[in-house]
Amino acid sequence: MPRSTRFPLPHRQHRVAFAAVAGILLSLPATAVAQAPGAPVLQPPTIRPCTPYGLDLRWSAASAPAGVARYEVTVAAAGQPPRVATTVPAPTPQAQAFTVFLDGDATVPLRGGATYVIGVRAVDAAGVVGPADEEPVTMPADFAAKVDGFSAAYAGPTVALSWQATAACGFTVFSPREGNFGQGQAIASASEGATSARDDAPLHGPAEYTLVALNRRGLPGPGTIAVAAEPLPLIPAQPTCAWRQTTLSARYVKEGSMASLCLLNHERVRQGLQPLWVDGRLQTAAERHAQDEVTRRFFAHTNPDGCNPSCRAQAAGYPQGAGENISGGRATAEAVIAGWLASPGHRSNILGNYRTVGSGTAIGGQYGREWVHTFGFVGAPFSAVSGLEPQFQGAADPSGGAAVAPRMPTTPRPAAAARKSAPALRLRSVNARSGRRLQLSATLARAADGGRVRIVLRARGRSWRSSVIVRRGQIRFARAIPRMLRGFRRATLTVTYTGSAKLSSATVRRTLRR
Repeated sequence: MPRSTRFPLPHRQHRVAFAAVAGILLSLPATAVAQAPGAPVLQPPTIRPCTPYGLDLRWSAASAPAGVARYEVTVAAAGQPPRVATTVPAPTPQAQAFTVFLDGDATVPLRGGATYVIGVRAVDAAGVVGPADEEPVTMPADFAAKVDGFSAAYAGPTVALSWQATAACGFTVFSPREGNFGQGQAIASASEGATSARDDAPLHGPAEYTLVALNRRGLPGPGTIAVAAEPLPLIPAQPTCAWRQTTLSARYVKEGSMASLCLLNHERVRQGLQPLWVDGRLQTAAERHAQDEVTRRFFAHTNPDGCNPSCRAQAAGYPQGAGENISGGRATAEAVIAGWLASPGHRSNILGNYRTVGSGTAIGGQYGREWVHTFGFVGAPFSAVSGLEPQFQGAADPSGGAAVAPRMPTTPRPAAAARKSAPALRLRSVNARSGRRLQLSATLARAADGGRVRIVLRARGRSWRSSVIVRRGQIRFARAIPRMLRGFRRATLTVTYTGSAKLSSATVRRTLRR
């Protein structure tokens, strides 16, 4: 084949065509680089060694012909390719500088003591990724948070807490409070380097505190416990309770009850124990049980309805169970306390680890006189008294007619002005199967978990009381109806939220028919 047939174009045309194609090919890379976003300028990262554990990043804005849509923060560990840890949108118009906190426990975790390369790169509206500006950073080494030398000291009436300086990023102090069990609720917190805190709540009886230290990620270490107790009261060698030998009668029901508390706490202090504080709710439970024993002529810790001491304490508003001492027939407070101290079971209640007490007395019943002491573990309200104050000991012997019966302490209720409106209490369903089992569900708006609802069923001239705790605004109750109320034709159900410092009470009643 002739040469002219294989190359039909003249030599000059060859050169022009090759030059045009080469110009196009050479121009493509230059165009692509010009269209990519520029690199932002990343400042050296600032390390947050404690909670929250991570990095503070700051960089200047990047330029891009198509406009910057977002920034990508990358993290590269030694010997590994970079991974996108987070993205930051770029608003229009674009800001001059951007900041972000890179959580040490985020998508790409930062390990203590490890070195990383942190990068920031811009991405334009077309998805083109520009070059990254990078900075190396070494994270601080992890450590085990611990506490040394923790102590709690009574500082009248508050408690001073102290500990030794130790490696920690913060501290939290827990202490049981009313209605809160287990480790308790957090009452104080301290920052890195702190060595002291204070519980400003007045101390009633012994108080247990738990201090935990926080590591770099804010996670608590093991707790350390310290106990504070107020000094024991100064008491005479012999009790000065003026009514201790006064015969319990209708005239001196209150005096006899108060004398028994005075004698009880005198014995506790004599044995080196803190006195028990009188709780108005336990006082109510004890008084009700003493009167119930007289009215229905029984003598037992469990009444005919099947309600035991814990049931009665909770029905009176106390947040947990209770113990109980009862006595029948003894004439004076001195005789009652002496009899209980001679009985191992009753003595263990008197000298046990309880923190609160209530006393009730009544005239009548099987034995002519009924005495009840109800014991609890929950700290008393701060207005409570110990039973060793002058009003319990008595200013004069009432048998001479010179004394006036003092008022028993009661649990203070919140002022009306400090309360909010009543919560919305609604019965959703009620079922009394053949009059043998009561089941109900209800809702209670705006009530915190742990609030208590009292349930009363009345039929045949008798009543049955129980209670249930609110869980996430829901109330669910299922319990067998006592024999004395079974088979009723008509009954009245009353459901009552007893109220709190923030919410007033709410009541719903319903008539049940078989």
